Amino acid sequence: MGLVVEWGNLGSVALPFFIALTGSAVLALLLRNASDVSGLPRSRERCVGCRFESALVRDGLCRQTCTVNELPTLPIVLFLSTGTVAILCLFFPQVMIAFVLPFAIGSRATPQILLALLGVANTGACALIAGYFVQDLPKHRELFGFIAVFGTLLGLLVGFTVPGPVGLWARSLTPLALGLTLLFSAVEHRARMGRPTFGLRALGASVVPLFLVFLLATVRMAEIFHYAYGSL
Repeated sequence: MGLVVEWGNLGSVALPFFIALTGSAVLALLLRNASDVSGLPRSRERCVGCRFESALVRDGLCRQTCTVNELPTLPIVLFLSTGTVAILCLFFPQVMIAFVLPFAIGSRATPQILLALLGVANTGACALIAGYFVQDLPKHRELFGFIAVFGTLLGLLVGFTVPGPVGLWARSLTPLALGLTLLFSAVEHRARMGRPTFGLRALGASVVPLFLVFLLATVRMAEIFHYAYGSL
């Protein structure tokens, strides 16, 4: 097999990708706005000894341009990446199977298992990053909890009453909504103690699903080049 560009496939590949990227970007923008509203640094120990520390202690926020306050840029990029992959896995699985997963992956059930693993892992990473952004202010935590509880109830209702693909999607998303509910409980409990729940370790954990996607895509590219050079 050679490396051939099929222009007719651009619509079936590029359109789902841009839909997923747009949806992820909209959610990332909302999280960025939440970060700007809170104004609270998430690496407080780095502020010890800073010339603006007294203002931070007095007002509860700091808007000076520094590494601590610019840190949310990295989580936004991670959320945008993991969110795009999660949307593709959940709503456009044929794109992931056709262009990301390796050819030689065993039985017919293996692609579906890998796809479910990628979808759950990347959605969980999005939840961790979202919790990182909404853990500061009470109104953000309340909205996060409302979305988690509402998503759980809606998934249970639709999953067991609506047949077909819609019901299947709802049953698939219900465990994720339950996971969000548990995250909300942890965030609220830690907030009452005056401590953040998610920090740099949570951001590091959110990179793991992207590494898995990169690994599978690398194997797929190696297979394509192997077949291409083997056909010469």
